[in-house]
Amino acid sequence: MICLRLKLVAVFILYSGLLLTQSADSLVHLLADQAEKFNNEKSLPFLDEAFLICQKQVCSDSTIARLYHRKSVAVYIAQISNELSLAYTDSAIYYYEKAFGDERLITANSYYNKGAILWSLGRTLEGKSYVETALQKLASNTEFTIPKADSIGLNWKHLLMRINRQLGDLNIALEIGENILNSKHLFPRVESGVAATLGSIYLDIGQYGKSKEVYLAQIKKFGPQTNLVSTSNLGLSYLALGNYELAETNLLKRFNLDKERHQKTPSNNSRIPLSNSHANLLELSLRKQDWEVAEYHSSEALRLLLEVDSISRRPRFAEIYLKKAQLEHALGRYHSSLSSLTMAMNVVAPQLTETGIKEDITIIGRFSRVLEIIAFRAQVLTSQGQYEAALSDVMLLNRLVTQSRRTYQSSLSKYYLIQEVMPVYELGIQLNQRLYSQTGDPKYLEQAYALNARNKAILLLESLQSDRAMTFAGLPLEVQEEEKTLRDALIEQERLLYSAYQRDQEIDSLQSVVFEHEQTYYQFIQQLEQDYPAYYELKYSADQPPQVSEVQMELDRDQALLEYFIGQDSIYTFVMDGANLQVFSQAKPAGLVDSIELFRELLTNGIEDDCETTYIRLGRYFYNLLLDTPLTSLGEQKDRLVIIPDGLLNFLSFEALLYKDITDVRKSEGFVLEKYALSYAYSSKLLLEKDFYPRSATKGFAGFGTEYDATTLEYLKDFVYHEWKEADTTWTLPCGQTADTTRFWGQLAYSDDEVRAISELTQGASWLNEAVTKENFLQNAEGYNLLHLAMHGTYDLDFPMNSSLIFTKGDSSDVFLRAAEIYGMELDGDMVVLSACNTAYGKLQAGEGPMTLARAFHYAGIPSVVASLWSIPDNSTSRIMKLFYEQLDRGLPKDEALQQAKLQYLASDDISSPVTRQPLHWASTIVIGEIEPVSVSPSNFWWWAGGVALGLLLLGMIARGRRA
Repeated sequence: MICLRLKLVAVFILYSGLLLTQSADSLVHLLADQAEKFNNEKSLPFLDEAFLICQKQVCSDSTIARLYHRKSVAVYIAQISNELSLAYTDSAIYYYEKAFGDERLITANSYYNKGAILWSLGRTLEGKSYVETALQKLASNTEFTIPKADSIGLNWKHLLMRINRQLGDLNIALEIGENILNSKHLFPRVESGVAATLGSIYLDIGQYGKSKEVYLAQIKKFGPQTNLVSTSNLGLSYLALGNYELAETNLLKRFNLDKERHQKTPSNNSRIPLSNSHANLLELSLRKQDWEVAEYHSSEALRLLLEVDSISRRPRFAEIYLKKAQLEHALGRYHSSLSSLTMAMNVVAPQLTETGIKEDITIIGRFSRVLEIIAFRAQVLTSQGQYEAALSDVMLLNRLVTQSRRTYQSSLSKYYLIQEVMPVYELGIQLNQRLYSQTGDPKYLEQAYALNARNKAILLLESLQSDRAMTFAGLPLEVQEEEKTLRDALIEQERLLYSAYQRDQEIDSLQSVVFEHEQTYYQFIQQLEQDYPAYYELKYSADQPPQVSEVQMELDRDQALLEYFIGQDSIYTFVMDGANLQVFSQAKPAGLVDSIELFRELLTNGIEDDCETTYIRLGRYFYNLLLDTPLTSLGEQKDRLVIIPDGLLNFLSFEALLYKDITDVRKSEGFVLEKYALSYAYSSKLLLEKDFYPRSATKGFAGFGTEYDATTLEYLKDFVYHEWKEADTTWTLPCGQTADTTRFWGQLAYSDDEVRAISELTQGASWLNEAVTKENFLQNAEGYNLLHLAMHGTYDLDFPMNSSLIFTKGDSSDVFLRAAEIYGMELDGDMVVLSACNTAYGKLQAGEGPMTLARAFHYAGIPSVVASLWSIPDNSTSRIMKLFYEQLDRGLPKDEALQQAKLQYLASDDISSPVTRQPLHWASTIVIGEIEPVSVSPSNFWWWAGGVALGLLLLGMIARGRRA
C-alpha cells in the first residue's frame, strides 16, 4: 500500500511539472497507463484523479471513454460491483462511439466487455447479443492486420462458445470451438480454454468417453499444475463413467491445490475455486451415497461462496442448493429439500417468485440448471403425493423449454434439449393419467396428450411454419429474396462439404466455411424476428400442441389414430377416434431395444426356415405389446389406422406384425396388413396443418427410373460412403442363422420398367436411364402433382443431411441429390413416391423422429410421401408399385391403395412366389403423411385439381372463422 501511495505521489509531482506544458488528455492518459498496470482496486486512485482533471479541464471524448473503460475493468476484476462495472462500460461505449463510431477496435472491445459482464451477472442472452455485436464490428474493422484481429476474435469467440453452452445451444458451442481450434492464429491460453469447454459440452450431451479424452490430452500437453480445470473436469468425466476411484483421485488433486492456495492467500479469488472443488466432491459423495461426507462438502461449499457474495445471487449457488436438496431428499428430509430447491430457483429464475408472469422468464446462468431444479422438485413433490403441484412444475418446465428453444441456432441443440427433458414429460404424462383416474376429469387426458404430442416433429413444424411466415407476415419481397439467397448459398456450401466428405478428402476448411454461412444466415433470421414481430409470432405458432378435438375432426369414421410415447420406465399408447381419447400404459419391457433390432434384422434380411419360429414369436410379441389392447378397445368398426411412432418404433413395419399365431410366414394370413390399412405420420399437428403444402401443381405424373449404366456404377466406386458399396457382411441371428446382408449398389433391372408402366397408366411424363440425371430432375420436378423416383437411395447416420438419392451420371459431376438440397426445393405436388432403399430410415433424434429423405420431401412441400424402411428388392417392389397406382386410379385413399396392392401381390401366384412373400419384399414400403385420394388419370386430373383447390379454399375460410 505504501508503494502504491509513493507511485501515486510521483505521478502527481509529474502532473504538477507538466501541467503548464501538457494537455489534459496527455496527463489523463498517463494516469490511465498507471491504472492499467494493476487492473484491480489499486487502479482506482489513478482513475479518480484522472476524472478530477477532466472535470477541471476539457478532455476529449476518446479520453473520457478510456477512463470509463479502465474503471469498468478495474471494478469488474476486483469484484467490487458487477452492476457498477456495467454502468461504466455503458459510458465507455457511449463516448467511444461518439469519438470514433464503429471504426476503431476499442469500440468493439467495449461491446465485448459489456457482453462479458452481462454474462458474469447471469444475463446470458443479453451477453450473447453484445459479444456477437463485438465480433461483427471486429470483422469489419480495418485498424489491425488479419492475424492480430483474428487472435483477438478467437478470445471473444471462446466467450461466445461458453455463452452458447450456458444457453443450451450445445451444437453451436461445439461448432464455435472447432472453428477456433482450426484457426491459424491460435495461442495456448485460448486453446486450453476451448478444449476445457469442449470437454464440458461432451459431458452435457452424454459423450463421457470423448470428454475424458479431451481432458487427458490437455493435462498431457499443459501439465496438471497449469491446467487445474482439466484435472477437476477429468474427475467429473470419470464420475459420469462410473469410475469412482479415478474420479476421487482427480477431484482430490484439484481440491488439495485449491485448499493450499486459499490457506496461503485467502481472498475471493481463492474462495470461489475452493467452493467449486467442494461442490464437485459433494457430487461424488452423493453418487457413492456417503451422506456424512456429502453434508460436510455441502456446508463448506456454501459457506465459502457466501463469504464472496452474501446475498446468494451467483449462479453457482443454484448448483450447490440443488445438490443440497438431493442430499436432504435422500436422507428423508423432504421439507428441507423443497426449501433448498426454492433457494435454488430464487437464484436461477427470480421472476418465478412473482405472480402472473406472462412474458418470457429471465434465466440466470446455465439453462440446464433450471431444468434440473424444476425436474427434481417435481420428483420430490410426486414422492410426497402432491400431484397437482408436481404437474405445475412439469408445465413450468415445458414453458421454459419452449421459450429457450426459440433462441437456439442449431437444430441439433434442440434435439439435445428434447432428449434432456423427455423424462420430465414422461412424469407429466404419468401425473395426468393418475389425476384422471382419481377425478375422471378429461382435461387430464388432454394435458397428457399435449405433453406427448408437443415435441413430435416440432422442428419440422417450425421449419415449415417459418417458410409460411415469410409469405404471410408481410415481409417485403426483397427481404424474402435475400433470405432465399443466403439459404441457397448455405446449401451449396453444404453440398461441397459433403462431396469432399464422400471422397474422403480434407473437410476442416470446408466445415469452417459452412459454419460462417450458418452464422450469417442465423444473424439474418434473428434480425427478421426483431424487425417483424408478425413474422416471429407466426413462425413460432407451431409451438402450441394440437387440440384433441381438432385431431378427432380429421379422422374418418373408419379411422383411428395410435400415437406412442416410449419413456424410461413405461410405454404409453394414445388411442383416438372421432369421439374418444384413451391412454394405455404398461411397463417398458427389459431388452426392448434388442428385441426391436432383432425383429428388424429378420424383416430386412429375409426369414430362413430356422428363423421362422423366432419371427413368429416376435411378430406376436410386438402385436401384443403395441396393438392388442388399443385395437380391442376400438372394437370392429375401424379398419384404417394412423400410426405415430416414437423412438425405435419408427423403424418397425406395423403391418408385418402378427395378430394371430401362424405356421408359415410365406402366406398373407395372420399379418396386420390383412385387417388394417396403415399410414404413418411424424405428428398429429402436421396432419392438421394443410396450409404448409401449396399443392398448386398443374401437371400430373412425372417418373424417373434408371437401371444405372456401367459409367455411373464405375464412378460410384470412388466414393467412401458407409452403405454404398456394401453393408455389414454378416449378422449372426439368435435363431442360429448367419444371414448374408451384403448390399452391392449395382444395376436395378426393373426400375425403368416400373416407371414406364406407371407412366403409361397415368399418361404422364417419364425420364428413363441415361436421362435420369440430377439436373433433369431439378429442372422438371416442380409443377408435377405426382413424382415417382425409382433408383438407389442411401442414408448417412453421421450427417443425416447427406442422405441421398443417386442419379445417372451422364455429363454431370454430381449424381447425389442430398437431403440438404431437397430441403431447399419448393415443390407443389400431392405425393412423392421414393421407390428406393432406406428412404424412411435414418438417424433417430429424440422426440423428433428419424432424419430421412422422406422427411426432406415433406419439408420441400409434399404432404404425402411413400418411402421404404429398409433395402427393398427391385423386382417385387416394382410390381407392388404398379399395383399401387392401379388402386389409386380406382379412387382409393393412399393407405387403402397401398394395402390392397400388397394383398393383391401376396395373393397372386403370377406376381409373387413363396420366397417373395416374406415381409422383406412387401412390408418395407409405407405411406407417410396425408392419405386422401389422388387422381392418376389425365381424364379427371383437372376435376381433381379443381376439387383440391376448392377444398383448400373452404378449409382456409373455416380456419379463419375459427381464429375469429
